[in-house]
Amino acid sequence: MEGGTELSDEVALTNFGTEPATFAVYGGDGTLSPDGSFDLAPSDQEPTGGGSWITVLPAGGSEARDGGGLMLEVPGQTTVAIPVEIRVPADATPGDHPAGIVAELADTGTTSVRMTSRVGVRAHLRVTGDILAQLTHEQVSATYAPSWNPFAPGTTTITYTVVNSGNVRLGADSAATVSGPFGLFDAESLTEDREILPGDPVSHTVAVPTWPTVHARGSLTSTPGIVGEDVVDVPLAAATSTVSVWAVPWSQLALLALICGALLLFRRHRRRAAQKVQDRIAAAVAAATGSAAAADVPEDTDPGLPDSVPSRR
Repeated sequence: MEGGTELSDEVALTNFGTEPATFAVYGGDGTLSPDGSFDLAPSDQEPTGGGSWITVLPAGGSEARDGGGLMLEVPGQTTVAIPVEIRVPADATPGDHPAGIVAELADTGTTSVRMTSRVGVRAHLRVTGDILAQLTHEQVSATYAPSWNPFAPGTTTITYTVVNSGNVRLGADSAATVSGPFGLFDAESLTEDREILPGDPVSHTVAVPTWPTVHARGSLTSTPGIVGEDVVDVPLAAATSTVSVWAVPWSQLALLALICGALLLFRRHRRRAAQKVQDRIAAAVAAATGSAAAADVPEDTDPGLPDSVPSRR
């Protein structure tokens, strides 16, 4: 629809209970809950976007509600048609303006604990004009944590925010990839956002297994997608970012140091054992040589006697 358009419609409000119930019916700006589901702004928050274009008209027996809309009592097992009008400002910007109409069960005030029960219907409001469908990244960071197990990879934690920087709602499929030099040990983590409203950010933290190759590089790509049956006849611009981390193999270096130390101790032990064997052999040889030398020495003789006595004839 174009700026300045006025539309009329109705919403049906049904009380499925058996007793009469009072409802607050009003328009509100669209938002997303933490789990990505569509929601409407709290009742005490005055609409400033598409919700401010919606006017809930009086229905039978209704009263005006403070802050806009009406208060209406609906008998049990009864459906009431409530007329609404949508007036688009003449200077409305092109693109989606999320909004909806809320029916909130009125607080009876009988207890100290207040619980709000409300239902709503979504209004898809798109103003014609130049459409932009793109995603961008903000606050992209990466940190590496080694594993204590030298035979297991560490973890690269990537934190990032996907922003719908266009003017129509989009889905987002994000892929975070980390690899070592020359693309070795490539690993990936995927994240899906069913819907991101125009101008809204969605933050994520993902963990990617990373082998410690001293230095690792990664890429983050968020590809936009069309939500539901929306018609987006313009190119979809993806968001890309790069990250890098130092992945020092501390546990592997510690294991290598232990192995080298064990080898050195083993070699030292073998040398000492071999030296002891050599010392024993040398001692045995020395003992044997000494015994042989003693056996070759002649018996003592009287030095005053000649070795032989000449015979007389």
